[in-house]
Amino acid sequence: MCKNRIEEIDKNFKQEDINCTNISFKSCFSKPFSLHGFYKPYEEQRLMRLPKEFENDEMIQARLSELMYHTAGGRLRFKTDSRSIAIRAELCRPEPVPHIAPTGSMGFDMFTKPDGSFGIPDYTACFVPHLKADGCSFEGMYQFDVKKPVMREITIHFPLYSKVSSLEVGLDRGAGIAAPQPYATMLPVVFYGSSITQGACSSRPGNCYTAVLSRELDFDFINLGFSGNAYGDQAVAEYIAGLSMCALVLEYDYNARSEQELADTHHAFYRIVRNKNPELPIVMMSAPVAAPTRLRMPKKRMAVSRLIVMESFLEGIKSGDKNLYFIDGESLLGGKDARNTLVDSVHPNDVGFKNMADRIYPVLKDVLYHS
Repeated sequence: MCKNRIEEIDKNFKQEDINCTNISFKSCFSKPFSLHGFYKPYEEQRLMRLPKEFENDEMIQARLSELMYHTAGGRLRFKTDSRSIAIRAELCRPEPVPHIAPTGSMGFDMFTKPDGSFGIPDYTACFVPHLKADGCSFEGMYQFDVKKPVMREITIHFPLYSKVSSLEVGLDRGAGIAAPQPYATMLPVVFYGSSITQGACSSRPGNCYTAVLSRELDFDFINLGFSGNAYGDQAVAEYIAGLSMCALVLEYDYNARSEQELADTHHAFYRIVRNKNPELPIVMMSAPVAAPTRLRMPKKRMAVSRLIVMESFLEGIKSGDKNLYFIDGESLLGGKDARNTLVDSVHPNDVGFKNMADRIYPVLKDVLYHS
């Protein structure tokens, strides 16, 4: 029988309560903090990915009313010369996901870069969930090892599979704080898809492919990945069609409940968006699952689904669409070692997500900066 907890055996796993004596906290809704990836956060004073009307939509209420509050893709950005960055977070009924690390499903991820630099932000810290007695709140802190204050760009990624009721950010008292440098793209890229788009099973929020691409190509984004529930709903298509965006990436064939449903919805979804956005770059992507894995999935013949997405793409091209792109999902995870990039034969691990980002990168770079 095990007598000792791992933190008693290895002190590196021990989590200490933070000392907030010289720290001043502000709500994430306070300016000059800048929230990204949420639906009208300052007006609603809530962190959600779809309008509240979707909670009342009888067709999709039961499926999306919870998932729309998962903060996948959400980011808080600002500049500061504070030597300490602390958070106080409160999650709503946090539940561990069996095959996703708590750092990914419930944690916050911080990336930084020197103010004024043009490089890609560096991973700096993960605020590991250390839930208090209430089972919902936790605190975290990171301290920069510097003697003099240095102004930095800060990006904090929100949890992938949790509802965040509140977030406060703590800085040294008297530290400077300013609005972040705008993204290179004025409008966001919108991603619509399955649990893979939402970020399962990334070990940290900043490691899912949408976040990696955002940092590498310096674009804002909205993550509309809905775990197990991306069915190509007409209401969602119409909502996306009304968004101000610079590109749309569609990846939802993995969630289709049948080949017929996918065939009925995929091109129709595309047409709804295209009719309202005639010049918008749209990227169609088939499920990023390794080909050998597909063959072991009797309930979903993914090879057929891939062909349906390709046919939807070709139909668009034949109609004269010059802003339509296709990415073959069977290439996304790599070659012969693709199965090593999966956690559960379905969802990518961090290496799988990085492989996905590497293969999507040239397409999005061309779409955003050369089209």
